[in-house]
Amino acid sequence: MRLKDEARRHVLLFDPKGLGRFGGRERRKAALHHEIGKVEDRIRKDDPNLSLRACVLSVTPAARIDDGLRSASEWRQDGVHFLDEPDWLRQVIEHALGPAARAA
Repeated sequence: MRLKDEARRHVLLFDPKGLGRFGGRERRKAALHHEIGKVEDRIRKDDPNLSLRACVLSVTPAARIDDGLRSASEWRQDGVHFLDEPDWLRQVIEHALGPAARAA
């Protein structure tokens, strides 16, 4: 998804996924949220007005993920958003346009 505000362009990468059997492969996918920052740092040398974000869109509700007892808000901190939540799209857009995305 591409978003643009007054000064910046934002690119948000989505990975739709079921996380019911959360294991190593899914763990790596969730890590993309953090790893994309390294790519963004390289790109910003040429285009300082571009921000990159990545998130997992989970079809599995947070309570059904088999990884322990993380809450939905803890998952969101790792870039995982849940499609069973009525405001998931708002959360994703706020994630893309949040303070970290606006920092130059």
